[in-house]
Amino acid sequence: MINYKSLYTVLFAGTAAGILSFYYVTYYFSWENLTLLVTIIPVVIYVIVSSVKNEGYIDVKNPLLLYSLFYCMVFGIGSNFYDENYGNAILANIAIIIGTFGYLLGYFISAVFKKNAEYSDSFKVLTDINILSRSITFEKALFSISFISYLLYIAKIGKIPILIQNLEQSRVDVSLVGGAGLRVLVYLFIISSIIGVLNIMSCYKKESLKKLVKYSFLRYIISILALFSLGNRSPVYNILFVSVMLLVLKKYDGKVRLVKAFFLSIIAIMAVIILVGGIGSYRVLHTTSFYDFPEFRPFINNQDYTGLSVYLFSQYLNIGYSNFIDVLTVVPNIIHYKFGLTYIEPILTILPGTQYTLDMQLKMALGQNYLGGGTIPSVLGEAYVNFGLLGCFLVPFITMIILRMLYTSLKMNNYFKVLMYTYLLSFFSNSLLGGLAATSIFPYIALLVLFCYQLYLKKIKGIKK
Repeated sequence: MINYKSLYTVLFAGTAAGILSFYYVTYYFSWENLTLLVTIIPVVIYVIVSSVKNEGYIDVKNPLLLYSLFYCMVFGIGSNFYDENYGNAILANIAIIIGTFGYLLGYFISAVFKKNAEYSDSFKVLTDINILSRSITFEKALFSISFISYLLYIAKIGKIPILIQNLEQSRVDVSLVGGAGLRVLVYLFIISSIIGVLNIMSCYKKESLKKLVKYSFLRYIISILALFSLGNRSPVYNILFVSVMLLVLKKYDGKVRLVKAFFLSIIAIMAVIILVGGIGSYRVLHTTSFYDFPEFRPFINNQDYTGLSVYLFSQYLNIGYSNFIDVLTVVPNIIHYKFGLTYIEPILTILPGTQYTLDMQLKMALGQNYLGGGTIPSVLGEAYVNFGLLGCFLVPFITMIILRMLYTSLKMNNYFKVLMYTYLLSFFSNSLLGGLAATSIFPYIALLVLFCYQLYLKKIKGIKK
């Protein structure tokens, strides 16, 4: 039966968006404005349609909302920090628009072939005491491996990275001293933490089971503090993102009222500013060479640390776009097309000798010598290095198909797919800025560990395959 209310809303929203778009592009045309418009329309349309379809609620677990929102932030908003004539900005904007159509097409094609299933509480599968006990055992084992690796890593370095002076460069230098192998094992804190959250939420309002997870929250806090001490933001972001998604799934079945979603989004933005801008400010203040940078000097001299955090957050928004432009300046003239090689290059770093990941290759090709690590390419820059403009379409297209299929599957009471979906949603959203496999082998390790977790629990009768 046709839902005419939803149909009329779509028609109205589409007409309104079309009129506003025509006016905006006609009277205020620039490539960056067009890019912002194209990337923000999917977000707006989704919010309107979802709220009407769900009677005032928004399905916030849907990948079309979150992926398109992050895509808009990284590329749509980021594009407005540069003039349209800056370098290869026009080509970058075209690629971003192509990528937008790529993930939209991927979503709708997968929606045609795989319809939504009825959502049920996927956490209840862990309320069996034997299953929950096994899940907690796996969590403890991962935490122990991470914690021991962390202690060995710190012992090898001799200091806690976040307490070292000249932090921006030192955190990279100590990672070389500590060793990539130990660092990857330390990052298993991420997986142990999200499994811990799953365990805790499985015991929600079940007093008989709460005693089993009484130390899971303590391990969760220790994991976050340990990862914070490394001076990096991304690992902590992944834990918090998945934690919030699991909470929304458990408490609200993944759907939040429009008004509540608005206020929660404000809180989320403030939290991200604190996480991104706050740690960024800490790095600047603990790197003395930054004191002479003209963009930082006014904030430091006036001790305006809040202003510095906001400024750094605004700069963080344009990194993906500006670095994408840098990629276009060296590919294929200096760095030739890789045809998919960069997606396995992090694995090759375990081989003897020196193998550089894509971020370091870009930094050297661009002749950059700034403090810190390599030049993160963004997911579109990484795609362009491999397959040109075709890659800028294919990568978002395939990404959305994967997310859409997992989104449908998680509604079928499968604990593993819930965990896999929330982790991959976090990973794919975060990778819009840094690339899928431009800097580290850890994403592959994380997926392997999650599959091992599934196999470990599947041995118990009653687990849904």
